[in-house]
Amino acid sequence: MSDDQIAAEESIMDALSEALAGSGDSADSGLSRLIFVQGVAGTGKTVLLSHLFYRIATEMDINGRINDEDDEDILETDSSLKISKEDRRKAYILVNHNQQMHVYNQIASKLGLQKHFGEVALKPSQFINRFSEKTTSNRAIADKPRGKADVVLVDEAHLLLTQGDQGYSGKNMLHDLLRRAKVVIAVFDPNQILQTSQRWSEEDQDMLFPQQAESDVQKTAAGYSGQLERFVPLNMWGDHYLLSRICLHRQFRIAADDATIRWIDDFADGKRIGRIPQDIGEKDRKTGEYVREPFEIRVFDSPVELFKAIKERAYLKASGVDGCGLSRVVATYDWEYKGGKINDSSPDGLWNVEMHRDAQGVWRMGAAPGMQRGYDAFNPDGRADYFCHPWNYEIKVGDKGLSLDAVWAESPHTLNEVGSTFSIQGFDLNYVGVIIGPSVTYREGKIVFNEKASCNKRAVSKRNGSISYAQSNLRNELNVLLKRGVHGLYLFAVDPELQDALKEAASK
Repeated sequence: MSDDQIAAEESIMDALSEALAGSGDSADSGLSRLIFVQGVAGTGKTVLLSHLFYRIATEMDINGRINDEDDEDILETDSSLKISKEDRRKAYILVNHNQQMHVYNQIASKLGLQKHFGEVALKPSQFINRFSEKTTSNRAIADKPRGKADVVLVDEAHLLLTQGDQGYSGKNMLHDLLRRAKVVIAVFDPNQILQTSQRWSEEDQDMLFPQQAESDVQKTAAGYSGQLERFVPLNMWGDHYLLSRICLHRQFRIAADDATIRWIDDFADGKRIGRIPQDIGEKDRKTGEYVREPFEIRVFDSPVELFKAIKERAYLKASGVDGCGLSRVVATYDWEYKGGKINDSSPDGLWNVEMHRDAQGVWRMGAAPGMQRGYDAFNPDGRADYFCHPWNYEIKVGDKGLSLDAVWAESPHTLNEVGSTFSIQGFDLNYVGVIIGPSVTYREGKIVFNEKASCNKRAVSKRNGSISYAQSNLRNELNVLLKRGVHGLYLFAVDPELQDALKEAASK
């Protein structure tokens, strides 16, 4: 970990030790505590959270003390664990994202934590149900907490629901977690909120992030990086808690120079499309070899050619996953997709990202009249005027799709699929190709989001039937997709004016 991450971890561990030991102001000792870990995409929040989870589970005893010495009464499965099973703190790690939940389950199992504690990696709704009173028919009552966990760590906390939804009968997941844990440590980036059901009211957001608008998080981060803020009273939802924040500001994911990162930030924020800078990388002065290869931004005239280029990168940057490196194509959610159902309107029965090039050379949504349609598994990139690749989770291996414990980007057969925020949020790729659908346009020198062109109903639906967050949600969707690549970003836009603006930015 970086110096910032190490300092942040030690600061949080000290605060945990104090809180769980019951020390500090006696009037506040019984209040649940909320620690927000902030930072934009790629600042190492998940790495910090994972390492914290391991240390809490293996180094912290029931009195909140951190034990750095070897313990004779350790678990037999892992000689590195330092606290006996009887003395361990009960910690859970939660994430409201199926793909990341699989990853955390794998981590917990490998560390021997899951085998001895049962499930410690859960979705928030599962945790809330577990710590709730039950009806006579054994249904959880979200409004009636039962018992408290010691520590709950929440990754991608911006994905927590702030209203009831399918599978969750409460009104606010964060509130329900605080009522069921002594300490909640939550990774939060407001620029990655993607759905109306995850949106906070302005009043609540001002209380949780005072004097911090969504676009200001990165700017203010350096002011308190690596150091936990003093806990302050938080009075929300009719309850009393203690709140603190810590922010990471060093960007790890995108291996590029500052100018390139600023260009991606400006585009992802919907601000502007300036000249694409040329990153020259970094070389060792003595050997002349690259210590950081140049970050590559390319704009393609065709989605077919973009897909071919990403597949070439996947094989060149092979990372041990059956010869396929972690490079994938993703797209904005502008093509219809209904997982688990057959697409009767497509001859192959699949939900596809489909486009064709007209006689004027302009790429259009869908297929042209009379054109042979569907995904060609034997030659998926063989037609220069037609693009058709399935959405994530559509291609089957044998009679089955992606297994429950598999990660989409790491599975070889997904190389011919198009990813979305549902499969790629929170993950790194070597190279990412982004197909920008018609929900992102360019008009009179400005980036404009067209909610009518989006198929993401959860992003464009109105809160309580009247409040629209569509513009922010679609901007955040673009933000998440553009910031997946470590070494390169390949682009194609369906909107002709946006495509022209990108081509011009690349040609200067």
